[in-house]
Amino acid sequence: MTSNSLSSSDDSNKRAVQPSPSPREESGNYLILQLLETLVKGQAERDKEQAKRDKEQAERDEEFRQWRKDQAERDREFRQWQKDQIGRDEEFRQWQKEQSDVLKQLLDINLRKVDAAPATAELRTPTRHHREQYSVSVSQHHQSQTASGAATHLSTPQKSIPAPSKFDETEYVNLSKLYSTFSYNSSLPDALDLLGSGWRDSWKSFRCKGSVDKILEEYCNKCEKIRGELAAKNVLEDVYQRAFGYLVEAIQHQAGEILKPAPVLYWCDTHSKSIKRGDGRSRKPDGIFSTSDSERLQWQDIAAVVEIKGERMDNDNDHIRGQLLQNFIDMAEVMPRRFMLGLTIANKGVVKVHVCVPGGIYNAPLGRLHLTGASKPKASKANTRLCTLKATDEERRVVAFLLFLYKQSREDCGYLTGRNFEFPGRLSLAKIHGASPADENMLSRKTTLTFIYSLGDKDKVYGRHKHLKGQRTWAYPVTYTDKYNKKANAFFKFQWGLDGEEEIDVHRFVLKRGVPHIPKLLYAVTMDGGSRGTSGQKYKGEAIVTEDVGETIRNLFADGRLVASEAQIIDIFAGYTHTLIAAAAFDDNERFALHRDISMGNLMVKDKAHPYIIDWGCGRVCSFNEKRISSGNELIGTAIYMSLRVLENCGTRSVIDDLESLFLVLCHCLWSSYGKKDDYYKSLWSGRDEFSTKTARGYWLSSKENFIDRMQLLDRRPKALLALIEGMYELLFSGYTITDICAKKPVENVPAPDPRVEKFDPAKWNEIFQLAIGRADTKQIKLSCLDNLSKYVSKDESRRISFISVVSPPPLDTVGAASSLPSSNSGIKGQKRTTSQQEHLSSPTKSGSKRQSDYASSFASSKKSRN
Repeated sequence: MTSNSLSSSDDSNKRAVQPSPSPREESGNYLILQLLETLVKGQAERDKEQAKRDKEQAERDEEFRQWRKDQAERDREFRQWQKDQIGRDEEFRQWQKEQSDVLKQLLDINLRKVDAAPATAELRTPTRHHREQYSVSVSQHHQSQTASGAATHLSTPQKSIPAPSKFDETEYVNLSKLYSTFSYNSSLPDALDLLGSGWRDSWKSFRCKGSVDKILEEYCNKCEKIRGELAAKNVLEDVYQRAFGYLVEAIQHQAGEILKPAPVLYWCDTHSKSIKRGDGRSRKPDGIFSTSDSERLQWQDIAAVVEIKGERMDNDNDHIRGQLLQNFIDMAEVMPRRFMLGLTIANKGVVKVHVCVPGGIYNAPLGRLHLTGASKPKASKANTRLCTLKATDEERRVVAFLLFLYKQSREDCGYLTGRNFEFPGRLSLAKIHGASPADENMLSRKTTLTFIYSLGDKDKVYGRHKHLKGQRTWAYPVTYTDKYNKKANAFFKFQWGLDGEEEIDVHRFVLKRGVPHIPKLLYAVTMDGGSRGTSGQKYKGEAIVTEDVGETIRNLFADGRLVASEAQIIDIFAGYTHTLIAAAAFDDNERFALHRDISMGNLMVKDKAHPYIIDWGCGRVCSFNEKRISSGNELIGTAIYMSLRVLENCGTRSVIDDLESLFLVLCHCLWSSYGKKDDYYKSLWSGRDEFSTKTARGYWLSSKENFIDRMQLLDRRPKALLALIEGMYELLFSGYTITDICAKKPVENVPAPDPRVEKFDPAKWNEIFQLAIGRADTKQIKLSCLDNLSKYVSKDESRRISFISVVSPPPLDTVGAASSLPSSNSGIKGQKRTTSQQEHLSSPTKSGSKRQSDYASSFASSKKSRN
């Protein structure tokens, strides 16, 4: 007890001794407590905000996980689409292969039938009361092709000619194969007959046997220098070239003494020299017959070109043929020519003459020179000299023809103008061969044209001069001085093709009718080819000067962008549509016109506002009644823009076909600028052949979904133009299958009329342009073309649209399945056909080919040779 009381007493004493806190100490403690409280509250706020951020992050993470899940699903769908697309592509390729096999079988069957036929064809023409029989020569026989034959190849070229950069053997072989179906065997008289009566008659009356023997004697003496090389086991190509050079030198030496007046041709060995092409590259043919003795070689001065090979190949080899064809292309590139002439010399000294005219490439055997082969004596080791061979008729024939070439006038080498014409430069209209009524032309013959060119395209010439088949054209932008002594721009065009309905006639017809967007015709002349072509081929040349037409529509579409606004382009295409519909409408005399060759190169535009449709060379003016118009199977136009019915040889042509071609041009422009250029794109637009184009097109247009998906346009595609092509697709194909459009009558087995013609309404075409323009920005854009189209379709007479319909088939005993009807050029001279007769007769195409009546087999074909 005592101790406990003491300790408690001590504690109380200690507490009593401790001093009480001062006010300063109490204030400090309070601040510390306050600070701690603030820190705790701040930490609580931060924890709360962090929790909020964590929650938001969790939500974002969840959204991201969901996006990844959705993306994975989309990726799976895309992979499945790719897999399905590969399957569709494989299905399409298999279908193409099957179709190709079927076509080959049909062609083989028909070719076997044709092979059994005699070489001379007897053509029968059914008329209303009687039939005329015609006997045709070899060259005419080859022109009597069905739609799958010559008519196809006489149309506008379907693909670009190979332009070899290295001129290797592969490119030459490809070029030869490209024209293999357009090349025919012929005799020399028939081949010269194609050049005109002057050439034919001159050759028939040419006599120079004594002169030929003198030339051969001199040639033999010159060959002493290379006797050993000629006696070699394998004679080289340059030995052939030297030997032929000696022969031509001997001919040239003797020609001055034999021929009066003096010859105008000069032989030039170009083996070590070159001639500049239009694009600046060089070509080295083995030799040329030039109309100028200048050292400066020009294609304009070449009368004939020669290709020589050694013993390693014959005249029919694709390599030498390709070289010759490239020479022909170069000869016609700058200088407008009516024909090209060439020779090939190959194994065993065989010489052939090759004539290139709009109707085809004709190859005629000429003879053989004593160079190699069985006629060459064996040289012993002790004596390498060859004994002098007696001249043969084959050798004399070669020399006679070469001497005959020297006799021909330099002006008759196929030129359409004076020989001195050269691009670029100046040309007086008076120098153009041809005639035309003076009151029809706005320019006088004294007018001089100056050719426009820039540094980059000094030697550029527009047109189809680089194509050897069908109509050839040369076009140049030019200037001239008008009657007010002011310079004006214009467009100048040469044209050469087979006789038919000329471009000038169609152009003047649509102009006089007031059809809009047709360039004014300033000057036009025609060159009558009646005396220059026989054997069923009558040629017609034309020279045309129109007002300036600007540039092609393709120039408004760059890679991934438009050069003009969507509204401007829609307005321009409205102008094209107006032109085609107005031309196809009946006039007071129930006549109308179809263009039949709407393509990217024929749709021009000036200043991004003024459209023009040019090149009416394939056009046709019809003056028959609405229900019965003569027609036939024909492939006229540019294959990649031909309508499906034209590609299928359906026999009828209407404004629907021209509008379908216009639709294809716009699709091509959009696809080239905004779409994927894959293999399918190439199958549609490369124009390898009509069959490939037809099969690819039919698959592409089989449905609207497939039509859009196949183009694979970029996301930044022009929406208004896309709406326009969708609207055009609806009018052309919606509600129809390809079979419906290209159907044939089951009984007669002839193409049925186009079902779209009966429902054609110009007002609906105006509606799709109005809908498309509603999606475009039209600020500060004057829509003059679309306004004019709207006014035109509101008129009642604009709805009376015409078309060319199929004729009824004549009795089956009048025409054989593999024969074709002759053109009007082969008909009875001086006899005017009545309308009734026209209902039963096939008319000549623009290219001059013979049209096959619609009931004949579209696969029938005359025998053709690659030689």
